[in-house]
Formats: sequence, structure tokens, C-alpha cells
Amino acid sequence: RHAGGRAVRSACCSARAATMSDTNSVSAAGSTGPPGSPPADDMSVRLKGLPFKASEADIVAFFTGFHLDPTECIQLCRHADGRPNGEAFVQFKSASEARRATLKDRQTFAQEKFGSRYVRVYPASFTTAAMAQAHIGTNPDKLTDSVVRVKSLPFAASQLDIIRFFKDYRLKANGVQVVVRWDSKPTGEAFIDFETAFEAACAIAEKDFAVFDAERFGDRYVRIAPASRSEMHATLALRFAGEGILKMKGLPFRAAAHDVRVFFDGYAVRDGGVTLILHANGQPTGMAFVEFAAPAEAVRAMDRNRTRFGPEYGDRYCVLQLVGRREIDKVAGTAMLLQHEQPRGGSGAAAAAAFVHGDGAQRHGGPG
Repeated sequence: RHAGGRAVRSACCSARAATMSDTNSVSAAGSTGPPGSPPADDMSVRLKGLPFKASEADIVAFFTGFHLDPTECIQLCRHADGRPNGEAFVQFKSASEARRATLKDRQTFAQEKFGSRYVRVYPASFTTAAMAQAHIGTNPDKLTDSVVRVKSLPFAASQLDIIRFFKDYRLKANGVQVVVRWDSKPTGEAFIDFETAFEAACAIAEKDFAVFDAERFGDRYVRIAPASRSEMHATLALRFAGEGILKMKGLPFRAAAHDVRVFFDGYAVRDGGVTLILHANGQPTGMAFVEFAAPAEAVRAMDRNRTRFGPEYGDRYCVLQLVGRREIDKVAGTAMLLQHEQPRGGSGAAAAAAFVHGDGAQRHGGPG
């Protein structure tokens, strides 16, 4: 394991100079310091939240008074299409300088050019930047979707445990999907959706073969590999025994079932498949269940996660979550009401909204 890890890292480091030359993102490629000096990884920081128009000169000015490595100085990070992603790696002459540089975390960056905008400064690996860029350069199709697959997770690991493991990386909302069997038992795998492909590549470079929470789970390491979004969708379609249900949060209170259908225009929502969740007094909770014609359709509809509900509702967006029918039963077992959409084509009393109370009794025409 360790020999293989060193071989992979050595290969990635060898590709670093070529990667830096190809992207023109660094000042130069050179040595990592004299013999006996701290490893290069201890002499670097990672900047996040940079203005997209920030230059290397702006970063040098930001670190005025610090001793930067003259041979390996700055690497501006970019998306796979070449656009800046607001991040950079900076290497210093010593580990102590790099540690001192982290004290500039949350300080304003080039205020005269970009206003009162602050950046985050973290300890980081300069080698990781080149490894990640090399990974994107050689595997553009694999990392287009910014998704990775984690294997060998402890069965007791929760979503929160995984989020903590990746705490130094930017994940999308609902970006952790634990893979479970038909009986809801974990398989030891999960999909992680990062904000950018570069962020995913950095996670692979730094976290593959890393120990997962040694205090709780012992000396257990995990494997991390690129995954396509279609692979994630196909796997998650089986997660809840093929039930094809999404839970919506953040609905405008005046939204009706029809508005939910408009939100999912282009997706196959089952006839009568929208269920609004109400408080016991009949007031809306801003949540709903949506059942789709097929499990894969529900997974595909996750692309609408954190998108605006509609122009008439301003900047209000909805959060979506894949759930099973057990979640509906759990809500039905509380004091809340479930307002079921009636199948299209109904008339009269049959077309009225049906409400199921927590006691299991069904009422028509509205709460009260």
C-alpha cells in the first residue's frame, strides 16, 4: 500500500513540471528545497475566494513581507475549460513562513482593485495542485461532473462523518450520497459531488488512501476515484428499492401542486404524485413529496436541486432529497397533514384535495 502510494505520488510529482508549463499557471518549475529542509507540502498555503480577475502580482502583493519560494511560487487554479475558479496555491521558502501566512485568513484582498472582499488561507500541498491539474488534463471526461466515488467506508459512517472527512473542500448542497442496499444497510460506498472538477481532483490527490476518522474507526483507510454523474445516478436509482421519491424543502407557502409540476416540467411526475406537507392547523410547511414515474427519473430530477422555484417567487430556491416511502409513512405518523394531489381527470368531491392526518384518518375538502 505505502510503496504504491509513493509510486503514484512520485509519478504525479514528475508530471508537475509539465503541467505547470502547459497551463502557464506558475512562475517556474524547480527544486523543492535543499536537502534536509521540510517537505514542500509543509511550505504551501491554499487560497480560496479569490476574485476571478486576480493575478499572480495581486497575490504577491497580498503576501508583502513574506518570503515566497522564487522557483515555485504561485499556481492559479482553473476549471477544466480554462476559466479561473477563484483558488490558488502559494509556496513559501520555509514551513514557518507558510504557517505565518495562514494568519492572513479572512483578510481583505487587494481592496483598491476588488473592494472589501476577503479570502480564505489554508495550509495546503503545492504538489497536490499539480497532481490535480495533471489529473484533469489526462482525464477530462472523468472529472467533468466533479463527482467522486468513495469505497471502503466503515458501515457505521454517517453523512456527517463523511462531510467532516472532506471539511477542507467545497461540496455541493446534498453533495454526499451514501449508497445503501435494498434493506437500507450501507454498502461502504458513497458518492461525493464537489463544487468544481478541480476540487474533486484535489480531494482524490490528498484523501485517497487516507485514514477515515482514526479515533472512531481505527486505522481504516478509504479509496477515492473519479466517477461520472451518470454512474452516480444509475447507482442512486436503486438506493431506495426503486421508489422514485423526492422530498422538497423551501417551497413558497402559497405554492400549490400545480406549481410543483411546473417546477419539474420536462420530468415524468406520476399522476397524483405531488403531496404537500402541512402543519396540523393546515398551514403550509414549505415541504412536499414528489413521486416520479421511474426511479431513474427521480434521480435525474435532482439536477433541479437548489434552483429557483419560479420568477414570481424571486430568489427563492428549493432543496431536493432522495427519500423512500418510509419517509412519507414517518411524516404521516406525526401530527402533520399530507395534502395529496388528486389524479387528473377527477371531478366533484373526488377532485378535492385529500388530507391524511397523523392518526391515519383521511379527510377531503381541506383541513379543519
